[in-house]
Amino acid sequence: MKDKLSALKKKFSSWIDGRRENFSGWNTKRKEKCAEWGVGVKKGVSDLRAKLKKGSANAGACVKNGFSSLKKSVFSLGSKLKAGYSALALKLKNFSWKTEFSKLKKIPMPKDLSFLKKFSFLLILEGLICVGYCLLGQALPDLFGDAVVFPFRQIAVGLRALSLSGSAGNFAAIVLYVLFCLLPAGYLGVCLWKRDFHWTDSCLILLTLLLFPAMYLFINPQFLPSYPAMDAIVGVALYSLLFGYVTLRVVLLFFRSEDIELLQWLNALLGVIAALLVLKICGTELSAMLRRMQSVRESNPDVSLWLTDFFLILRYIFTVLPDFFCCILLLDARGLLKKMHTAPDSPAVVKHAHRLSVKCGVLLAIQVIFSMALNLAQLLLVRYLRTVDSTLFLPLGTMTLVLTLLLAARFIRSHKVLKDENDSFI
Repeated sequence: MKDKLSALKKKFSSWIDGRRENFSGWNTKRKEKCAEWGVGVKKGVSDLRAKLKKGSANAGACVKNGFSSLKKSVFSLGSKLKAGYSALALKLKNFSWKTEFSKLKKIPMPKDLSFLKKFSFLLILEGLICVGYCLLGQALPDLFGDAVVFPFRQIAVGLRALSLSGSAGNFAAIVLYVLFCLLPAGYLGVCLWKRDFHWTDSCLILLTLLLFPAMYLFINPQFLPSYPAMDAIVGVALYSLLFGYVTLRVVLLFFRSEDIELLQWLNALLGVIAALLVLKICGTELSAMLRRMQSVRESNPDVSLWLTDFFLILRYIFTVLPDFFCCILLLDARGLLKKMHTAPDSPAVVKHAHRLSVKCGVLLAIQVIFSMALNLAQLLLVRYLRTVDSTLFLPLGTMTLVLTLLLAARFIRSHKVLKDENDSFI
């Protein structure tokens, strides 16, 4: 038993000695690795210090050079501004309104420019009439309501006043009522005197049949059904028949026209679109903005609303901005069609088409920037506003128009180049 215990003791002591030797070897290796790591860290820190020192020196040199170039730019800009100011002062000193006006009078106005000037004047006149109608609608809502009831409501009010004036006035009102309702049938009779009946003429018959009860309801509004905006619904039905007839007849004329006549029809159609856009800008949208202002004032009677009114005006501007820009592009497009009608292969047509596409892109950028600025301003001042209308603007239609105009400009340019090559061969 003692021998076994001594043998076991020897084995345990030898095992302990082996573990000690292994631990001492591992500790030695660890110290060596730590020393190597410390040397690497010291070397890396020294390299980093050297690089930082070199980078700071380079940055200081760059800043110094940039400051010197900025100083030179400022001095050159100052000298240029001084020279420009002296040149402007000299021109203003020698300026004469009489001389400049005489020079302008000698410049001949192109025919297409005078044509656009007349049409622009008509659009401005239409806008002023629409603004006046909106203001009258706010002052006299019973007489001047929605645009879709014009001129039916005004004629009905006049006929009612004439009918209540006496027996003679009542007879005259009945005669005028019948004559007004028979106007589409009279126009149809004049058309059938010159041509055969077409299925589109049935719109005029329906319009005549609808005018009799519609005008009777306008004259006697107490018989209108108690439904919100019933007079506007009746007006929309009348205008839908009228516009439907005009649209169908014009499409028939499209298919019967030659190429030059199609250009003229396109020019006229662009003018109609511009007139409708002016009606929307100065009529529908302006009336909606005024009603919104009135509703906000009724909801907040004892609160200052100047900031809310200001943002409502900005929202109105943002809403009508695409239509306004579209009017500008339509006027420019009408000038392009005028040039294509007179001289389709001239270099002026190519330049005009390219300028039209560039203008469309610029107007799109202005519209996007205005939308971002308006939404950010509403976000910053939302606590001071009584009504907020944030709109996410995605100008896909305008982008499509830009791409279409750009493709049309390049097509016109390639057609011009091909025609010049064919003329050179001939």
